[in-house]
Amino acid sequence: MSDPLHIKDDTLVSTVLQHIGQEKNWSSQDVEKDLEVLNRNRLFYIRDLKSLSGDSWNQIELLPLVKDLLRNAIDPCWPPKCKHTKHKKERRKKV
Repeated sequence: MSDPLHIKDDTLVSTVLQHIGQEKNWSSQDVEKDLEVLNRNRLFYIRDLKSLSGDSWNQIELLPLVKDLLRNAIDPCWPPKCKHTKHKKERRKKV
């Protein structure tokens, strides 16, 4: 399940989150609370998560770790390199 190439768009988000929760030894109550947030935001399938922009991800009221693990499970190239990081590296090169 941790291989994003094998997670289909019609996979339930609950399936992926429960798998992550088991890997991280999270309590079932914590996983259920996270699933409530996702359901409240109508994020039921992996395709729903994939359709979110970075700004939309920021609006979802999950712990940052949960968001990062979910996002990485479906898209290992996330996060895209931000402009701020790029400029920082360029400044370091000049010095």
